[in-house]
Amino acid sequence: MPNNLKRDSFRPASEQETFPTDLGTCAITLVKAASKGVDEIVAPFDLSSLHFAVLRRFLHKDRWTSTELLQLIPVGAPRMSRLVAKLVDDRFLRRRRLRNDRRVVVLSLTDEGRRLTNDIDKRMRELEDVLTDGVTDDDMATFFRVTQRILTNEAARSHVQPVRRRPASRLDDLPVR
Repeated sequence: MPNNLKRDSFRPASEQETFPTDLGTCAITLVKAASKGVDEIVAPFDLSSLHFAVLRRFLHKDRWTSTELLQLIPVGAPRMSRLVAKLVDDRFLRRRRLRNDRRVVVLSLTDEGRRLTNDIDKRMRELEDVLTDGVTDDDMATFFRVTQRILTNEAARSHVQPVRRRPASRLDDLPVR
């Protein structure tokens, strides 16, 4: 953004004092707004938003491995194991080993898990409708494009090796003659 343009110039004066103007604050504020509603929806079922993130994947594909889920949900392997274990203990997911490779454990929804996931998903869509009230399809398309660009930039940035400086030695402290 050119230096002569300020982000505040794009918003009405009434919003300028309350709307976050930096990416970090904006992202945190958005996540908090969405998370609050999600937590209210899943809490009665003794689930977290991450539990539902796992369950929701099964609406798009019937069988997943934990490894596949790890590629889609940003948690570490130990956390994923705990999430899946709770969902299995609560009888929302079942584990099965593949016949042709007993090392592979496949997860799938139980009937109860499917009913619960569909019910929560319906409530989530209603929440999304409330949160995006007044937001046009073009606004959402722009939001998704900007989000994708930021994520692409972060991926590129995180793959760039930082310039490493060698540790200073006592010789570096000596004056140059």
